[in-house]
Amino acid sequence: MNIEQMQEQANMLRKDKQFKEAGDLYSVIIEKSGDKASQWDLWGLAYCLYKLNNYEESFALCEKIFEKDQEFEPVISLLGWNYYNLYVKNYKEVKENKFFAAVSKILMLFKQDDEYSPLALTIFKAIDALSLKRPVPYEQIINYLLLLNPDLLDNKNASYKSKRGVTIQLPSQKEKYYSNYIKALRGTERNEEAIIECDKALESIENMSLKSKNWFLKNKALAISNLKRNKEALDILLALGNDWTVLLEIAQIYEKEHEYKKALNYAIQCALVKIDPSLKVKCYMQIVRMLKRLNDTQAIADHLELTCLIYNKHKWKLNNEIKDLCREYNVHTVSKNTIDSLYSKLRNFWDNYTASSQELFSGVISKVFQDKHYGYISSNDNSYFFSEREFKGDKHYLKAGTRVIFNIIDAFDKKNNKPVKNAVNVNIVKNN
Repeated sequence: MNIEQMQEQANMLRKDKQFKEAGDLYSVIIEKSGDKASQWDLWGLAYCLYKLNNYEESFALCEKIFEKDQEFEPVISLLGWNYYNLYVKNYKEVKENKFFAAVSKILMLFKQDDEYSPLALTIFKAIDALSLKRPVPYEQIINYLLLLNPDLLDNKNASYKSKRGVTIQLPSQKEKYYSNYIKALRGTERNEEAIIECDKALESIENMSLKSKNWFLKNKALAISNLKRNKEALDILLALGNDWTVLLEIAQIYEKEHEYKKALNYAIQCALVKIDPSLKVKCYMQIVRMLKRLNDTQAIADHLELTCLIYNKHKWKLNNEIKDLCREYNVHTVSKNTIDSLYSKLRNFWDNYTASSQELFSGVISKVFQDKHYGYISSNDNSYFFSEREFKGDKHYLKAGTRVIFNIIDAFDKKNNKPVKNAVNVNIVKNN
């Protein structure tokens, strides 16, 4: 078999994805050809090595070809992907200088309009790496993102099934672009620009999940709040439901408005959400500040002690605010209590506070849409929306004509674009 016949067979094996056999044959061809080995044969071997996950040998061959001919397009693409797999993809395992050197090389080799290049993936990896730094270098992140045109990014979501069989949706490249850009704009206090980008994201991202939509709306609201347009921000946040992060943001905005009782109510709603207590230390400190403002000191010490327990568990450094408050309320930063026991004690306080602090209303269920899991309550010539999860009694009584007592909260009617009052904690009146 002559060289041309071997080349033809090696190319056929490569196209048939028989990379081991093709690579072995390319090696024979290159050995027989010596200094006259063609770029295509060298590239063919480099390609097979790449497909066999032998990135180092593939990379070395690509560099050799690239040195001879920097215009040879096939090797440029392969060289870039080798850079990506060796030094970028698993950036946490690579020395920082090598990682960012590889990022720079890829940015030099490619433009975004090459849909088969690793350019966009590389920029997102660079942003992931920078996001781990403290403080986060938002200006660098913005500079990377400005190299991308969001209209050219992939707009399709990917998904996979977890070990428990739950479908996990991954954001598209376009969604990752906007979420990172908005974080960076807010991190550099460019709030007007952040609002504009939130609107662009909401308009242009296809098949956006409700969670993602709420994230963009929340960040739009926070940018608006930073511009001291707090009422406008609250109108958006109040429509986003009972996500604990949203409840905490609402509490913080009410604090800015000096509405401390409302701030406390929303902070306590946040505290009552059943998630890992360690995630809510900001919430506990929000409650402490509001209780202090309202001269209600009964549970301040317990909240501070819980906060210290969480900080000690994670070996976090206590900030000056916590230290000063602990001294003021005679709280030891090291405690023999457990997080679970103190959290359980405080849940009773939060439940009792919620029950005692809210005005109680009475009315009659006027309509129930069971297929949509909501209904309306008629009370004193007013109609209040409630969701099925707020109905606390036997579902047999979830029907028109049932007399109930309930509390009301501020909310926002997105359909009619106006603030409203919704019913919560809906309980059956005895002797219905």
